[in-house]
Amino acid sequence: MPRTRSTFISIFLTSVLIITVITSFVLHVQAAPVQTHFNHFLSTHYDDDGQYDDNSPPGAFLSGPEQELYGDRAYPHKDVTYTQVMEAYQAYQSMARHPWVSQGQSWHLVGPITGTTPAPVTYTGRATTVSGRVTAIAISDPCNQSVCRIWVGAAGGGIWATSNGFAQAPTWHSSSSGLASNAIGSIVLDPNDSTGATLYVGTGEENGSSDSEAGVGLYKSTDYGVSWKIVPGSVTAAKDRSIGAIAIDPTNPKHIYIGTDVARHGASAVNGGRFTPPGAPQVGLYESTNGGSTFKLVFSKASDVVNPGSPNGSDFFRGGVSKIAFDRTGLAASQPSRVYFSMFDYGVAEGLLIARIRVPSLRLRQMARSCVSTRAILMVQLLISTGSMTRMYPHLN
Repeated sequence: MPRTRSTFISIFLTSVLIITVITSFVLHVQAAPVQTHFNHFLSTHYDDDGQYDDNSPPGAFLSGPEQELYGDRAYPHKDVTYTQVMEAYQAYQSMARHPWVSQGQSWHLVGPITGTTPAPVTYTGRATTVSGRVTAIAISDPCNQSVCRIWVGAAGGGIWATSNGFAQAPTWHSSSSGLASNAIGSIVLDPNDSTGATLYVGTGEENGSSDSEAGVGLYKSTDYGVSWKIVPGSVTAAKDRSIGAIAIDPTNPKHIYIGTDVARHGASAVNGGRFTPPGAPQVGLYESTNGGSTFKLVFSKASDVVNPGSPNGSDFFRGGVSKIAFDRTGLAASQPSRVYFSMFDYGVAEGLLIARIRVPSLRLRQMARSCVSTRAILMVQLLISTGSMTRMYPHLN
């Protein structure tokens, strides 16, 4: 009898082991983002990205080199700060002004200039053209066959502009002179400038991931983006954060809103890091009534708390402002503009004056919250119709 019981237990355990192995194999195949018949190399190395990121626990073998790079740049501190970023930018500017640069020894691009990706290293096995993340775009008004100015902001590539947007192959050129960061989160045209020459750019990628590089403030251009200057009051509000939204009052160019979001300074000017620097200002909606000389926090909600024991702080999107829009539908000329803004994980808010900005209405809050996920990105697009109606189209991702 004991022998029979022992045989039964052995058979049972063996069956469990076989089922576990088969299940693990099936799940692994289904989880692999690239199948062998598309690309053998990627299908067998799809999880190798760990050696290039810094989000694994300290001491992890794969991410050790990237963690070391971040640590070297942060030294003697544990985090890369706004001050270090600006010092790095100033050091670069100093090198660019070195005498040998003016003696014909300047750097020049040797290519490639097109993001052509060959078939062996794509997820589908087909050659393609790729770029980095595009985070913002602004289009001039008017935009026609003769002149159509477009400005594009990249997560790590600065501002690019063209004046022939309708061309079959628009001519693009870098338009980042004066920007102390290549990480871009937002671009807007000043509606008060009928020539279309005045723009604002918010630095820092607003997408909240661990590789979303933090910005260094709000910048302004009055020459179609040829050159940029810092808006001084924005530094206190947005340093070590990103500016994911900007809105200029259509009746008053000195009335400016910016929305800030979670981001991190990292190993370079285009790659975010491991932790939000200590003392970073509260993310939320900031307002200036003096053209950007000063900004004041006028609306905020609870955001993620930094967990120093985690690989990346575990603070991502919550509480960041993703879109701001002014609306004058149904308002008399003497009335102040109405403003709408959306906030990660919370929804849409609306107000007429600073003192009257209030929490989202119950209907809008429930609509937004019903679809919210950890990475809920709520964008508000306003379609102003005739009469007194404002149509709002929230986009949930």
